[in-house]
Amino acid sequence: MKKKVILMAVVMTAVLVGGTIYGCASGFGAVKVRTVSAERKSVSDSYTEDGSISLGDSCKIISEVSGPVEEVMVSQNQSVKKGDVLYRIGTEDYGYELDALKAQLSGYEAQLEKAKVGNVMTLSPDEYLEDLRKQKESAEAAYSAAASTYAAYTSLFSAGDVSKTDYDGIRAEYENAAALVQSASSRYTEAGRYLGELQKEGMSKEDIRKAFYESDADAMEAGIDSTKAQIEKLSSKIDKCTVKAREDGIVSDIPVKNMTLVSAGQETAEIKTKSSPKVESDVLTSIVPYLHIGDGVDIKLSLRGKDEVYRGVISEIYDYADKGTSALGTDEYRVHVVMELDGAGGGSDAGDTGSTGQFAGNDNVSAGQVSSVETLSGREGYGVNVTFSLYEEQDVLTVPASSVFDSGDRDYVYTIKDGKAVKTEINVEYRTASDVVVKSGIAVGDKVIERADEDDIYDGARVKALK
Repeated sequence: MKKKVILMAVVMTAVLVGGTIYGCASGFGAVKVRTVSAERKSVSDSYTEDGSISLGDSCKIISEVSGPVEEVMVSQNQSVKKGDVLYRIGTEDYGYELDALKAQLSGYEAQLEKAKVGNVMTLSPDEYLEDLRKQKESAEAAYSAAASTYAAYTSLFSAGDVSKTDYDGIRAEYENAAALVQSASSRYTEAGRYLGELQKEGMSKEDIRKAFYESDADAMEAGIDSTKAQIEKLSSKIDKCTVKAREDGIVSDIPVKNMTLVSAGQETAEIKTKSSPKVESDVLTSIVPYLHIGDGVDIKLSLRGKDEVYRGVISEIYDYADKGTSALGTDEYRVHVVMELDGAGGGSDAGDTGSTGQFAGNDNVSAGQVSSVETLSGREGYGVNVTFSLYEEQDVLTVPASSVFDSGDRDYVYTIKDGKAVKTEINVEYRTASDVVVKSGIAVGDKVIERADEDDIYDGARVKALK
């Protein structure tokens, strides 16, 4: 009996071991997975973004001066030539200021001449200083009279009893008198101070006289130079009150037409320079590294009943990004891209006339075909879809995008070896939504697990490929 029990135990053990061996050999207990083979094929990828047609560069006119708008010479959508007058800003205030500066300059020049005469006639510094005191008192009296007259005219002008021309004339006289009294007072004070310093140094009368007159003359010459510089600057401002077109083009906007006063730095007009149509688009920063000057693009203009497709090339990529808000409300950054249009006409997606993406070179445009430049010249601001080619290669090694996963900074796939999943590192060249282009790590025909994110898949997991 005992021998029978032992024999049965041995038999059962053998059955269990055999079953385990058979289960392992047959894949019992392994995760069932779908596999694909790495293969070589053509891969292309593109990105489509909204854009708009532009008929030329935009030239914004920014006012360099402030003042009342006197006259606007142009209207919106009017053609202009370089040098045409767009508008004028009143120069009255600048004119009065210029007259005051010219009077101040004449005063400085007269004082310099008087100082030179005093030096030649050997007037003593004390005598010359006394003459300056009298000039100061005379200037103060003139200023007092001008201030009284100006105050009276201000009241009369507010009541409408005097004309603006008369009032502006009195104001100019007052401002001129104020400038002269300030100059005379400053000159008298500085001359007295300097003479006192020279006398304290114990210099001889002749040395004091020479140094005093030289200092006074230097001060006058400095005043003359400063006033001349102010006159030149003011004259330049007056010239800038007549605003002219800098380029040939079309007046696309003229906000100054609705202004009564203009401030320096304010946008007053906009001119679109006449040139071939362009297409402009704002592209996400993640896409920009794949774009290059000279790359081709497809431009689709959707019209009623048909889509017209044109060919263009990237002519400019801005070197900075603007911050914006995405459709989901999150921050995003975009770069402005400009495209030039090819001269050939576009195909049409409607009916059987033409095919999207097929373009003829300029030499192949038929006699009856209108060029894209001519067609789009009347469509300023129209919206278009721009398709950028991001990647296009023939005969490259690929695996499905679902087969690739990352760990740290590296990319991997699961290959299968001896019934187990093997985490295999690959070097990725490019990714599309469906494919990953592999530079190295696997070879053509290698089996990889189709979906790397399946449950229970890990490095070393027992797997069985589905047939």
